[in-house]
Amino acid sequence: MNEETLTKIRKVCRAVGHALQVSGPFNLQIIAKENNLQVIECNVRVSRSFPFVSKTLGVDFVALATRVILGLPCEPVSPDPMSDSSRIGMKVCVRLCYL
Repeated sequence: MNEETLTKIRKVCRAVGHALQVSGPFNLQIIAKENNLQVIECNVRVSRSFPFVSKTLGVDFVALATRVILGLPCEPVSPDPMSDSSRIGMKVCVRLCYL
């Protein structure tokens, strides 16, 4: 995935979150082909995505979210994990064919 596509993905994620007034994590599914993006789903249920994103970005978002929910103090994530494009996580559809 090239830098132009990653920049567009970040912009779309921020715009969708802002437009929907999301105050926490959300799962955004995007189809990207030749730098053209299509949002196919936005969901604030991130129970399966959170561990995947945590592992990809190297930040324990599950523990952080738990602290926020419990009203415990927590440090901001620094540096911004979304600004580092050296780590990318992708879920892909795998089609199984049985002969």
